[in-house]
Amino acid sequence: MPVLYYNATALEQRSVSVPSTWQEFEEAAARLTTRNTRGYLDSAYSLTFEAMVTTRGGTIVTEENLPDFDSPEAIDALRMLQRLAEKRQLIARSLSEFDQSLVDFARSKVMMAIASQAVFPQGERFAVAFEIGTAPLPVGSSRAVPLTGAQLVIVREASEAEQRGAFAFWRFLMSVDNIERWVQASLFLPVRRSAADRLLNWYQAAPNRLAAFSQLEHAVPRPKLSAYTLWQISLQEAIERVTKGNLSPEEALAEAQAAALESR
Repeated sequence: MPVLYYNATALEQRSVSVPSTWQEFEEAAARLTTRNTRGYLDSAYSLTFEAMVTTRGGTIVTEENLPDFDSPEAIDALRMLQRLAEKRQLIARSLSEFDQSLVDFARSKVMMAIASQAVFPQGERFAVAFEIGTAPLPVGSSRAVPLTGAQLVIVREASEAEQRGAFAFWRFLMSVDNIERWVQASLFLPVRRSAADRLLNWYQAAPNRLAAFSQLEHAVPRPKLSAYTLWQISLQEAIERVTKGNLSPEEALAEAQAAALESR
């Protein structure tokens, strides 16, 4: 689940509060931008953009399983990124530049970023010159945040023995004890309520562990249709064309919408 990462040392030094709304987020990015630093790092990742849209009350895919890339909420989200880029308050990266994004954050070239809570252990190892903080995502008219995850799939051709083995592995993964150990090692979210209950004291012992967990009650599923795997490529390209180029949000999202519809 995506959360807001921030350079806690810089925010404290500059008396900037952790933003809880997108308006506050833009204001914080402006105050954190200097000659050598930028307020926000954008990776043009579809998940991050989905969160910016869902927290505005929109969707990326409709209930009819059609792309909704050019909705008012999506345009508003991309306009925000465009404003940050135009004011030089943002470093624009692509998803393929994830390692460079970590370096940007670790070297204090950017003060805020959005990424999975599970990135925190890695980010903490990189961020040796400052204290790293995490917080729930800023919100607009909604608190809905996309919930990410994986699925255990047994292929149709699996033998009976292979099916039994896969089921045994699933039961092993779903053991409350194993879930508890996995969450503590990775910061991924618990997939059983009983495990979550056992982890409450562990979460409360360190505020940085709580950001994603506190958003669970507002979680919404990501698009599940297989076509979205291709559609999100067009969406990510649209984001980059706005933050790295001169295309308007309306044009970029309209082209991504058309490409997604054409690929059906």
